[in-house]
Amino acid sequence: MKQQSSVQLVGWIVWWLENVLIIGGMIVMGITRLFTVNLTGTMIGGGMMMGPSHWMVGLGMLAGIAVLIWKIILQVVAYYAIQRLNDVENLTWPIVLIVLGFLGASAYLIPGIWGIIVYYQQNNHR
Repeated sequence: MKQQSSVQLVGWIVWWLENVLIIGGMIVMGITRLFTVNLTGTMIGGGMMMGPSHWMVGLGMLAGIAVLIWKIILQVVAYYAIQRLNDVENLTWPIVLIVLGFLGASAYLIPGIWGIIVYYQQNNHR
């Protein structure tokens, strides 16, 4: 097994932080959803407009699920990019991380830009 470079180590730290944020966001959204289902419609007499069957609640849940799926796709791609970040001969994976940074996971800009810097430093020393 190859020893991890500092760029790859930072990539893994960012990857785990993103995972914690995604899971934490899911937990907070779930708790918020449970709390609002218990309160709406019963406290103020909201009926259909305040109840959980309102179309805006469903639309919000669909949007939340779409964002969650998008974040999971980004995490899977980032996993493979960080795993291959040790290869200083290849500029592809730092660029993939930079693209992921612009597509929604901005913390991936750090290992992506750092990987490009290391790539050019390694090629200048040859």
